[in-house]
Amino acid sequence: MNNHFSKMFERDIDLLIIQEFIDKRSFADLFLKQVGIADDEEYIITDTYQSLYSQEGESDITIILNRNGKRFGVFIEDKINAITMNEQSSRYFVRAEILKKQKQLDDYVVFLAAPKSYINSHKDDKNAQYSYFVSYEEMLSVIGGYNGAAEKYKADMIKFALKEKEKGYLMIEDEKVMRFWEAFTNRCKLNSSRLIITNNKKEKGADSSWIWFKTSFPKVSIVYKTNRGIVNLRVPKYANAFDAFVDAVKPLMQQDMAFEKMAGSANVTIKNEKLILDIHSNCEDNYEQIDYILSQIERMYDFALQISKVIAI
Repeated sequence: MNNHFSKMFERDIDLLIIQEFIDKRSFADLFLKQVGIADDEEYIITDTYQSLYSQEGESDITIILNRNGKRFGVFIEDKINAITMNEQSSRYFVRAEILKKQKQLDDYVVFLAAPKSYINSHKDDKNAQYSYFVSYEEMLSVIGGYNGAAEKYKADMIKFALKEKEKGYLMIEDEKVMRFWEAFTNRCKLNSSRLIITNNKKEKGADSSWIWFKTSFPKVSIVYKTNRGIVNLRVPKYANAFDAFVDAVKPLMQQDMAFEKMAGSANVTIKNEKLILDIHSNCEDNYEQIDYILSQIERMYDFALQISKVIAI
């Protein structure tokens, strides 16, 4: 069987690492033996997290072990070829220490998982000072030794990621934009439990200015266009029945809302200058504006619920 991939994101490898850590003790030992956990020591995995957020930033992978009644945290930063963020490694230790002080952890370790060439080239990077390291090549050596189609698929994923690293595929990332997305996403998570960003992959270039949100309706989405100051509610079902959509929704429309017809959807739009946000700016300096923006996205979410009462979306 030949496995083919068009792109490989760090999030894909995050999930692979978590699954293999759970399923295969030989894989988990790549990490655990480095911190003195013998291969015959018993433990129970009680919690796993992919992209665990807090006010102090994001942890790519968090795995909590119960070792003789003690909670032991394994934190893993995963990199293919992405730039390091400001104080990225040190913030892992800050987040872990907070959990320890809150009695949620008794102890912890922090790893970097990345291609060997990435680890070697970032030894002197002040933002990549982790305690322990596991290379993609080491992971591949373990996974490649398993039998079965699923294991081959995972091995091929890592091989493809290594090829992407050599091609420099992810070097188009923009550091300021990456920091903006991280801070914006954290603010969103703090402000709302229902606003879920659907295009929040780690790889962000200089033009990553549109933020997509899911709604409670599978094919209906909200798009926030930072560079144009627009919040769009997109309803694909009425792309070819725009007049019917307008007739049904018009009585619900609020003063600053407008209809917009697009090739793939019927839209309701809010547009004003207060919604314009520079993704190259320091997001932390604009929290008041971001809170306003999120309130308008929430408002559009509520409007979708109102529409659903008069017309099927």
